[in-house]
Amino acid sequence: MQRTIQRQPEVYPDLWELIGVVAAALAFTLLGLWMLISQTISPAVTSALDADLNTDPRLAQTAFAAETGVWIVGVSLVAGGGMVDLRYQIVDPDKAVIVHDDENPPGLLIESTGQIVNTPYHDHSDFDAHQAVTYHELIMNPAGVLKKGMQVSVLIGQSRLEHITIH
Repeated sequence: MQRTIQRQPEVYPDLWELIGVVAAALAFTLLGLWMLISQTISPAVTSALDADLNTDPRLAQTAFAAETGVWIVGVSLVAGGGMVDLRYQIVDPDKAVIVHDDENPPGLLIESTGQIVNTPYHDHSDFDAHQAVTYHELIMNPAGVLKKGMQVSVLIGQSRLEHITIH
């Protein structure tokens, strides 16, 4: 009587199939991260990057925030171009009160002409700034002098953040 030994076949996943699945998962993860980061970068930062690649706009934004207590989020035309929405986030509530200085309201300097636009849409009431909260300032756009794509400098108090593109 002869005994037959049957060997069970060894089960190994196809190595190339496994590598392909891991590579696809990694690619989708990196794509998702890139999309998330590209959507959350401040328009002010990206426009400053486009304006001058030799300087680091994050340094200018950081210095501006240290002086004013606000981080500029973006500048956009609203109300059919009749107003500008200046978005900012509070990083230091004690310094940020400068935004509501009735004698020296925030403004925009048109870099190509030197014209300053700084007429607020409404008077300011008591301002109780909260850290990490995003606020907006509506500035009148007289005669439509500000246009999408223009480069402006944001003026708050005696501080200036240059090369911001209006969206």
